[in-house]
Order: sequence, then C-alpha cells, then structure tokens
Amino acid sequence: MKFRSSIDERNFAAMIPTKGRADRIQKGFKKMPFLNNERTYIGIEHREISSYTKFMEENPLCKYVFYHNPLGSVSFARQQLKCHADLNREHHLYIFTDDNAVFSEVSLYTLINAYKDFRVVHKRPCVMAGAHSTSEHFDRNSRKKMQTHEGTRSYPQPAMIFYCVEQRICKDYVFPHDTYGLDDRHFFLWLMKQGVRDFRVCPDAPYSKSRYQKGGQGTIDERMEKCGRAIEKIARDFPKWAGSTGTLRLPWKLILDSIDGKTPDRLAGGAMRSETKLFSTGDTDG
Repeated sequence: MKFRSSIDERNFAAMIPTKGRADRIQKGFKKMPFLNNERTYIGIEHREISSYTKFMEENPLCKYVFYHNPLGSVSFARQQLKCHADLNREHHLYIFTDDNAVFSEVSLYTLINAYKDFRVVHKRPCVMAGAHSTSEHFDRNSRKKMQTHEGTRSYPQPAMIFYCVEQRICKDYVFPHDTYGLDDRHFFLWLMKQGVRDFRVCPDAPYSKSRYQKGGQGTIDERMEKCGRAIEKIARDFPKWAGSTGTLRLPWKLILDSIDGKTPDRLAGGAMRSETKLFSTGDTDG
C-alpha cells in the first residue's frame, strides 16, 4: 500500500513576528494578499500597536498576537506565535518566516507540496525550506544532490527564513527567549536531537528578503550583542555541536575597527564582502 501523508495543505499556520517594520510588512502584504486569512499569525509588540494600525485594517483576517518583548528577541516573539498556533489542533504544518520576506502563493504551496512529497516517498518528516536567490551561489555543491520526489525537487541543505515543519514533531519545542535572532539554529539542533536528519531546500519555492533593514533585531551593535548571547545559549544547550568547529572564529579586523569607533554596515557572517569591506563612511542603524 502506498504511504499517504496526513498533511492537509489547507491546514497550516504561517507565523510572522514583526518589529519596527510596519511600512515594510504592509508593502510586502500588498504582494502577498493570500496571507490575509485566519491561518496567518502576526506578532506585534504592545508598544508598537499604533504604528501597525493601518496594516491591521488592511489585513483584518489575520490573527494578531500582542506581547511585551523588552529584550527585543525574535525567538521570544516566535514562541508567542507558536503558543497560539499550538491551540489549534487542525494546523498540520507550520510555516516560519520573517516580516521582510516576500514570496508568491505558488511558492508557498510548492514549499508545502515539496514537504508532502518527500514525506510520502521517504515515510519520515523533514524540514523543507524555500530558496533565496543567493542559494545558487552558496548551495552550488548541495544542489548537485538534487532529487525529485513525486514531482517536486529539493536538495539536502539546512536553510532558514522561509521554511516549514510538521506540527507534531515540534509541538514540545519552546523557543528560548535568549536565542534572539539565532532562533532557527537552536530549533534545528533541537530537531536533530529528536532524530530529524533531513533538512532540504526546494529551489522552486523562491522568496526574496533584504538583510539589515531598519527594525527587527535593531542596530548593528545590538545585533552583535544579541548574537553573542544567542551563541552562549546554543553552546550551553548543545555544547558538542556548538564546539564542532574546534575553535571560535572571530572577525578580528571588524572587532578592532568597531572598538576604534567605526561602525560596520552589517555583520561578517553570511556577507558577500570580506570583513575589511563591511564599513560604510557613516553610521548605520541596521
């Protein structure tokens, strides 16, 4: 008998925390009107409700979750959304994404179908992510392992920002408040500890996202400190895996220049430029 997935593509929850980006998310939703429904959970801090009033009026069908978040932690915000989504047992699949990520309805359902197809063929859950345009460069070696399952393509590679995971395998997970913007790393390591081994990217589920826009995790200095705190938490919870590089890689030039008062326009990790070229002539607020 052919294995049949229990995933219903209509019963998913899309969770989007937002901070300091009312104009950005409002603009994004004009391109994604399909997200204006009861399956979309939007997280907003109490102190920012007034700035999001117009967005909420234009998207009245979304479920809005309000909370105090004095630490400005993305991870804390994600947990508030997950708590509300967990109350609806009809949600079979969770979509985690960001307030400045943009994707089409076709991309969303292709992502869901890629998850379902892999599940049907291999009879085990996975984490399926969409593809950023830079994946053709950064994932060029992983893409050589592309496979087709029941009509959808994917390749093995952990990827964040726009991804889906089955509700039943993460129902016991709690996003820690102190993993900040590295919430996805902690979550993926936790999933690995539960036995999940398949982390994949579907190239036919594209999305776009600009990094280091105003809002979100805050200024570059704030991002640096939050990232350091998050690494500390990850190292405490998963010391062996966090220490698997055998060292601590530090961008020495960037650190020394920042001590001398220079402000980088982004952090070194994931940047297409070398760390010596990450400084702009003026300050940036992230």
